[in-house]
Amino acid sequence: MRVRQKFTIDALTLLGGETMVENHLRIDITPSGSDRDHVVLLAEASIRYIQEITGRTFVDGTATVDLKNIPDVLVLPFKASSLTSIKYFKDTNTGASSALSNDDFRLYTTTSPSVIKPRSTFTIPSDVSESDPFPYQFTFATAADEDSLGQPSQVPRTFIVCALIYLSHLYENRQAVTSGGFRPYVMPLAFESLVKTLKRYP
Repeated sequence: MRVRQKFTIDALTLLGGETMVENHLRIDITPSGSDRDHVVLLAEASIRYIQEITGRTFVDGTATVDLKNIPDVLVLPFKASSLTSIKYFKDTNTGASSALSNDDFRLYTTTSPSVIKPRSTFTIPSDVSESDPFPYQFTFATAADEDSLGQPSQVPRTFIVCALIYLSHLYENRQAVTSGGFRPYVMPLAFESLVKTLKRYP
């Protein structure tokens, strides 16, 4: 399974705004150019990392899930609000695709993460590509987790702190291992103790 998520708001806004990010990193973010792109890239990576290790989604958005096969039950690594579209790639060299009916699948939106199951009416198409590593493509609208409603002011402050701490680690250190002294060692990350308060346990 491959998952690609997009947010409805930009990464800097999600982290409390450009001024907060500048103050945290002790820099001035340029209005445009490679310096700004670099900070935004690291901010997005920080957000995705915190969401991945907590199993929680803190802002509304969209997600595309690519699958090799369609299982009997698929646990999604995010909270979905609706199934937008489904398509599969045909077994041809043209890259052609066909749409599947959303009615052939049931999405359970009350769970977090969400779950999707094919209904008894679903039949696997006979012309699905066998050479494509991910011939099925599902697109979802994603919902913010229970205590965040998709607005920057309503994102949990602990999440913002964790993401900012991890962002500063990426920006300043570039890597987890440093060679201070004679022996390399892994630097402890302060956000690890904070992020445990956000983690969703099964």
